[in-house]
Amino acid sequence: MTLVSEPVKPEISMELELIDPEKAEQYLGKNQSNRNLRKAHYLSQASDMKAGRWQASHMSIAFDTKGKLIDGQHRLHAIIESGTSMWLFVARNVPASVQEVIDTSAARTGADALKLSGRVDTNHPAVASAARTAILWSEGHHRPVRRGVNGARKVTNSEITSWVDEQKKLPEGALSITGAVAMARQWNQVNDLMSLGLTSFATLLLGSIDMDDTVRFFSKLDNIEFDGDDDPVKQFYLRENEAKKSRDQLRISEHLYFLITAWNAFRTDDPLPKPFVKILASGKISITKLEGKPNKAGIMIYPQVPDPV
Repeated sequence: MTLVSEPVKPEISMELELIDPEKAEQYLGKNQSNRNLRKAHYLSQASDMKAGRWQASHMSIAFDTKGKLIDGQHRLHAIIESGTSMWLFVARNVPASVQEVIDTSAARTGADALKLSGRVDTNHPAVASAARTAILWSEGHHRPVRRGVNGARKVTNSEITSWVDEQKKLPEGALSITGAVAMARQWNQVNDLMSLGLTSFATLLLGSIDMDDTVRFFSKLDNIEFDGDDDPVKQFYLRENEAKKSRDQLRISEHLYFLITAWNAFRTDDPLPKPFVKILASGKISITKLEGKPNKAGIMIYPQVPDPV
């Protein structure tokens, strides 16, 4: 049996400090060797700080034995970006070698935050996913409200829990996210085409417009009961199914584009302005693809999603 000697106690000091943008700039001046800065990450933290959602914790800003910043650059950038002052622990005289193991554990997800806080009893991943999509939808990341927007910013766990808290304040009888998830779970075929979280968001969004039509639309889709090849619901089913079979990972905005276009046609009894797929004489399916246009950075911008009517 090999005995392990007792580790040497490190001479680390830690103090709770109120850090304002000026001090954050000062500390970042000691940031000489760190991982790549992720702008989306510190912008999401800044959003929490400005909105009052940021909470002080044991997580610290850390300097090594030579005074170099080895942890906390994103929080410091967030303080500068938000123009706020935050209480943070500051650790000094930390061995530089710990930089190799900082942030290597699994990060807590929005679903974890909902479960640990007891806000939601079940279906935590679906509720968190739907909340994330709903928050971005409200900001116009998927609609033509903000033209030229590609992708979406990072939504923080605090934003997700705050959004769920607002849902819980809805009057009795109103459709909330937990009710939408419970409804969406019954549509197994739909959830096989899209994620339960996305189906739940769609149920919440479309149900707020017309719940009867929402149930009719998803029931037709779930039962695979269509009225000819031009049926918008069938067109949506075929396009999503082809993407699944070919392992074509559709973006959330693409799922929503097909879904809402089909929903609008379904409610007006009109054919789709442009079919999603064509069934050829051979029985094969020809797919109408969404064509993206590259922006200045070379990132593909896909057609934006119409509003449900």
